[in-house]
Formats: sequence, C-alpha cells, structure tokens
Amino acid sequence: MDPRDRPGPSRTPRPVRQLQRVFEDPGRPMSPAAVQQARETLAARMRRSRDEPYDPNRYLPDELKPLRDRRLPPQIRQVAPESYDAYMKFLGTEKRVDTFLARKKLEMGRKNLVVPRTLRVFVSHQFFPGDEDGKLPMWELRVEGRLLGLDGQVEDDEQRRQKFSTYLKSLVLELDREMYGPDNCLVEWHRFPNCNETDGFQIKRPGDRPLRCNILILPLNPQAKLQLKPMLQRLLGIHCDTRDNIRVALWAYIKTHKLQDAQDHIWINNDRWLQQIFGCERMRFCDIPHLLQPHLKAPEPARINYRIENKGPGTVTSCYDINIDVGNVLAENLNHFNQAYTNQADMLLVNFKIDTMLKEIIEKLKTFNFYTEFAQDPRRFVNKWVRTQSAELRAFSDLPGGSEADRMAETYQQPAFEEAVGRYLYMKINEKRGEVKWDDRRRAMEKSYVLVIVSRSRSSIDKFYSVASPVTYMLSSSDREGF
Repeated sequence: MDPRDRPGPSRTPRPVRQLQRVFEDPGRPMSPAAVQQARETLAARMRRSRDEPYDPNRYLPDELKPLRDRRLPPQIRQVAPESYDAYMKFLGTEKRVDTFLARKKLEMGRKNLVVPRTLRVFVSHQFFPGDEDGKLPMWELRVEGRLLGLDGQVEDDEQRRQKFSTYLKSLVLELDREMYGPDNCLVEWHRFPNCNETDGFQIKRPGDRPLRCNILILPLNPQAKLQLKPMLQRLLGIHCDTRDNIRVALWAYIKTHKLQDAQDHIWINNDRWLQQIFGCERMRFCDIPHLLQPHLKAPEPARINYRIENKGPGTVTSCYDINIDVGNVLAENLNHFNQAYTNQADMLLVNFKIDTMLKEIIEKLKTFNFYTEFAQDPRRFVNKWVRTQSAELRAFSDLPGGSEADRMAETYQQPAFEEAVGRYLYMKINEKRGEVKWDDRRRAMEKSYVLVIVSRSRSSIDKFYSVASPVTYMLSSSDREGF
C-alpha cells in the first residue's frame, strides 16, 4: 500500500488529489460530469485492486478460465423452465456436498492425528547342531511384532492388521564384535520409499556358543517428536514431544512464574533454572526457538538387550512392549479422499464442459436480447447503441470528455469553465511573454560586441580580461592561447 493512500483526518484520498490536479491544470479543462466520472472510475479501480483476491487463472485465455458464478440467468427459465430448475437443484446439491466435506475436514483437523498404541515385539532364537558331513552348527534369530488393540490384546483380523515393518523407521542388530568381527557384527534395515513391508526379520549365523545381541528399534515418528535434554525435561516435565508443544510448555512455565518483563513484554527475565539452561539472564521472546534448538534432539531408539544361548532343542521366545504413535486411520482415509476428490481428472473434465456450455448459453442469451430489443423499438435501440459505441471509442482513444453531458451547451456555461478558460489564457500569455523576453535578450546580445585589440603578449590579454565589462565577449583559454 502506498503511504500516501493511508486514511487520515486531514488527508484527501489519492484519486481525488490526482483529479484535482488534472482539473486545476489550465492546459486541459474538464467538465464536472467528466471529473465525476473519472473520479468514480479511479476509485472503483483502486478499490477493486485492493479488495479482490489473487486469481491464479487471470492469465488464462477466456475460453479456459473457470466461471466464478455457475448460476444460469433468470431469463433462461422463461425458455426452458424444467431444465433451469433441474440445473439449479444440481447446484444446490453440489453446494451441500462441498459444505459437508469442508465441515468434516475441519472436525477431523481438530482431533488428534495420532493415537498412542503399544507394539509387542517377539524375539526368538533356535540352535541347529552340526553333523558328521561337515555341516557347521548354526543359530537363527527372528524379530517379529504385532500391534496391540485398545483392549490390550493382539489383533487377529488378518485383513485389518498391518505388517510389523509398517510401524518402524529402522531396525539394527548388534552382534558380538569379538566373535564376528567389525565387518559382520551389524545387521541393519532402514525404511526407504516404496519398500516392501514384512512381518518379521530373520538372521542366521554359524556358531554354538552363547552371545549377547543388542536390538535397536526406531519407530516411525508421524508428529516429528523431539527429545529434550535431562535438565529441560525435569523443568518442564516432558520427555519427548513436538516442537510446538515444547514451546507452549515453556511459555506456560514463564507465565506461571511471572518471568515476563512488566515494562517491556518482549523481554523475559530468566530465573536461576532458565539461566542454567540457556546461559543468559534475559532473553527476547522471539529468540526462544533459537535458544531451544541446542536442547532438542532426535528421539533415541528402543534398545533390547537379548542373550542368545543354547537351552536345548526348540525355540526360545521373549516378548517386549514398546509405546509408539500410530496415525489416525480415519484422518488418513479422509486425506486420501480429499486428494482424490480435488485432483480427479474426470471431475475436472466435467467442470470444464459445464463451464463451456454455460458460456455458450450466456452468449446465445446476449444475442437473443440484442435482436429482441432491436425488433421492439429499432429507433431507440440504434440511438442507444450509437451512444454506447461512441463512449467506448472515446475511452479507448483516450480523448478528453466523452460523456453525454459534453454535448450540451449548458455544460460549458458553468462558472468552472470560465475559470478554466481564464487559467488557460493566463498560461498562454505567460508563455508568449517569456518567448518575447528571450528574443529581445538574444537580439541585444547579438548587437552588443566589444572590439578586442589582439596583442601578442599573453599578459596584456589577461589584464584586459581582468578589467573588461561583463558585456565583453569572453574568450576561452584555448582561444587566448591561439592568439
């Protein structure tokens, strides 16, 4: 926004000031009707540019732009009442469906997008003895998991149940480094786009001696939670949460202990605990995100210390529970539906066809009204059409005036035009007076000359210039050197 357009008690709007300058210009007088019309045009243009929202389709051709209002003109009902009523009913149904989807989307957005659940991990191992044919003894380790229901029981529905790797971001197995060496002691699995999900992980290695195995499980983090450092954890009572919730908890601590400066609310006076954490006595409110960053880190993976040992034939199984966050299934389904609803190619094609047909109907209606009005009163219609075309021609050719009042003699007999004519004549007289003065001065300069006695002595020329009259013809230094 231009600073000159800001409203004020003693400030005239900018379009009015521009029109005042145009009207006061004696070189181009305007009639009051033309001034009023130009004032309304400029004010409407500025109001439209300020109030209208950004239209992404403004640079598209007219035949490709979607219609903002898809309602049919009421005159269509006189020609085809049944089709008109059916189409308006269709628009009402479409509006109700869009309103319902928007309301449901808003309701789902207010709910939690994640639900805390429990993931039960089953770790089992089994030993296979060797034989006389040279087969080495081996052991097998399996890591599987199931998501517990809200009642704490394992879900048995195979159709609704998702696979174990769906809830994981990465899984790492650390074997005994001394037994298997630094190159074969790690077994890693990390999620990548479009990976195949699995119900479990299996690993086989040769050996019959007992060993320790560390299993690191990092669940998916749909809300991008961060883990706080120990001192900040004890202060806020939060172990792991989202960045926004951590800021809200810190602000609640500041308000509870009244640490905000009473004079300048931007500043926060830290108490001794915040001074130990942030290392400053005062901090600005806008600096809190920057100061919090070193005290946040990615959540640590769940660690399972498992021991693999031979306890006889058969499989040895242990289970562990891990708390994870699972996305809300309803919210995900609604999000997928919204994406399919807004980006469906068939729906976009149908909307384009509807817009094309509406444009054709509107153009046909304009043609029908044109010929109907011409048939009813040809003389009145032709006069009105000529006046309209004349006004448009003046507008496009940028000619002064252009209103119907300019054709009347009473318009030019108003006091404003007398003043405008006086200003115009005064300006022309001043211009002519200036031209005459300049011509007189030029003739006087041409007639006034001084005979310069040329001397070969340079000093005599300098002395002559030092005592010469202002009307003396002045020579430049290069001319004097030439003499």
